[in-house]
Amino acid sequence: MKFPQSQIILTYTLLLALNWTVGCKQTEPVKARVPVNYFSMQVNGQLWTPYQDSTDPCNSTYSGNYSELQYASGVVIPFYLFLAYRDPGGQTGVDSDNYLRIQAMNVTKPGLYLLDGTYKENFDSYLTFNVKQVAGKSKRYVNNPNRRPFEINVEEITYRENASIPSIKGSFEGVAYNEIDVFDSLIIEKGKFNFKYMGNYHCGF
Repeated sequence: MKFPQSQIILTYTLLLALNWTVGCKQTEPVKARVPVNYFSMQVNGQLWTPYQDSTDPCNSTYSGNYSELQYASGVVIPFYLFLAYRDPGGQTGVDSDNYLRIQAMNVTKPGLYLLDGTYKENFDSYLTFNVKQVAGKSKRYVNNPNRRPFEINVEEITYRENASIPSIKGSFEGVAYNEIDVFDSLIIEKGKFNFKYMGNYHCGF
């Protein structure tokens, strides 16, 4: 059975178009994931950022955590805990070369909050910054409410659609003092954080 030449040409054209469409789908590059969370600071004038996985920019060793302290009287105190680690091997916790911990209590709206407590109390506003030395021991630097206060400026607190946990954005600065040596301190400035998603996965879900 013979087909008209016009039909053969049309069929060949359709096949070419189909192959081109399939080929485009196969070679279309995968869109790179870009973190929406952010955390950085300067320590004595040097940029300090947490460790980031070179194979996945969404995985980095810092996190933002939101909690609520609820009393029997019905009073609810919201608070945030920020953790950040910088270590060449991506270690976290006490094994990390640098370990920053900031807790801010009763953060309810944008504004300036002072870290005027101590890490020795569970529900105080405080900062600790551990720096590992060559010998393996760590120096612990802390906020000191009796000297220059450490400040957190909360710029935004928002809720994403259908989210029960708020997003938070802000900055921080101050002086962290060596817990043992009163003549040793670190100037922390230009601290910035943006947590659209809480936790330690920074591209959302």
